Amino acid sequence: MRDPVFVGRDLAEALATAGRTLGLATESLRYVVIDGPGRAPGTPEVRIAILMERSRPPAPAAVDRAVSGPDGVREVLEALAQATGTELTAELVEGAGTVDVRLTGPGARALLEDGEETVRALDHLLRKTLLLGGDERRFSLDCEGHKDFRETALRERAHGLATAVLADGQTRQTEPLNAYERRIVHLALSEVPGIRTEGVGSGSERSVAIALADAGPAHEGG
Repeated sequence: MRDPVFVGRDLAEALATAGRTLGLATESLRYVVIDGPGRAPGTPEVRIAILMERSRPPAPAAVDRAVSGPDGVREVLEALAQATGTELTAELVEGAGTVDVRLTGPGARALLEDGEETVRALDHLLRKTLLLGGDERRFSLDCEGHKDFRETALRERAHGLATAVLADGQTRQTEPLNAYERRIVHLALSEVPGIRTEGVGSGSERSVAIALADAGPAHEGG
């Protein structure tokens, strides 16, 4: 990888720009000064090259595969906070029948930069870690308010699909959803006249079928 070059009015500004751009802590950067005051005549700015291989944050410690359940979730979150290289607050809240994870800070916002895929993958990993410990409490992950946004979008999509079903009688099906998201769809349409919902598929491909209340089974029930 070619070492990227950054410019600043002084060394501190050049390093700050490099840290923001690369998503790395300034103190972790290793660099060489290419030119600047005292390095080349007539050059008022400082130009530095960041030595990428030396500037990468240390890889997070591997999570012990034998650790699962809530303790395993905590270890995954600690490793994630270390790996992001930016401030990330991870809070795990346990209730009688629920386990909620809340992520906040710049590191949490960075997880949403590429859309929902990264957060959905993390959600899947944390759910599996919890289940491997025999913990079957309802799990939810909220990343910088993404949970509320996602719930609103799911309800709107569910009602849109139900409207289409009522219009032409054809059964519609959501994209694959986790158990928490499927429950949102079921609840959102539970009081819509003429509509029924049922879970279909298996594993990570499980989704919700939306059909007319008097129609036959869409696929497998549940």
